[in-house]
Amino acid sequence: MFSITNLSIRTHEKYLVKNLSFVMQARERWVVLGANGCGKSSLLQACAGLPTSGRMVQFDAMKLATKHFQNGKHTPAALAPLRSVCPQRLDWNMALSPLQLVDLLGITVLGLTLPAEWLHQPVSQRSGGEQQRIAIALTTAHASSLCFLDEPLTHLDEVQQMQTLTQLKTIAQATGKAMLMVSHHIRLSVAWASHVLLPVGDGAWLAGKATVVCTPQTIATAYNISIDQAQELLIGQAQFNSF
Repeated sequence: MFSITNLSIRTHEKYLVKNLSFVMQARERWVVLGANGCGKSSLLQACAGLPTSGRMVQFDAMKLATKHFQNGKHTPAALAPLRSVCPQRLDWNMALSPLQLVDLLGITVLGLTLPAEWLHQPVSQRSGGEQQRIAIALTTAHASSLCFLDEPLTHLDEVQQMQTLTQLKTIAQATGKAMLMVSHHIRLSVAWASHVLLPVGDGAWLAGKATVVCTPQTIATAYNISIDQAQELLIGQAQFNSF
């Protein structure tokens, strides 16, 4: 469904990502983890064909659905019909309601369940967390096979985070969508994810099944913490195994 070969992202000072290759299949749920500034959002933006805030991006090949792209020849316009993106920051000071946005975007069914009272009210009347849920609902309802979600749990309380992840998993399984999500929530995300992308230093990243990639050693390296601290984080994850 999606693959990228030898992706590198760098600033003028260092590599954030160096020669990363991975393949996503239908219904897989990938999470991008790592400490602040490691390049999580830049990685997602590069894969989605979005601007990377001055970062230099190179890759040998990209395949998204049935389309093939080469470095410098993939654009948001070309990729837009093939993927949907939920951005990290929203600025929705608009009078449109979720139902009006649904009509505008040509969506027939929302991907995420929203309270009925929200549907006819302007998005601007909703809180930051509520706007986030609306954005996720619209993103997952897009008629694409791949969803990119940049920190979609921002502004949500812990109950809403768990509910949202549960619904995202259901959507992936029911529709065949693959999902790539940037997250700061290690316990919730590792429990939810089928696969993980994790930085391990000097631009190198691990890519693979969550149970293989996320060990105390790799989590300690990614977040510059002790192995004991990483072990505590992963043990704490057990309470979320309902995902």
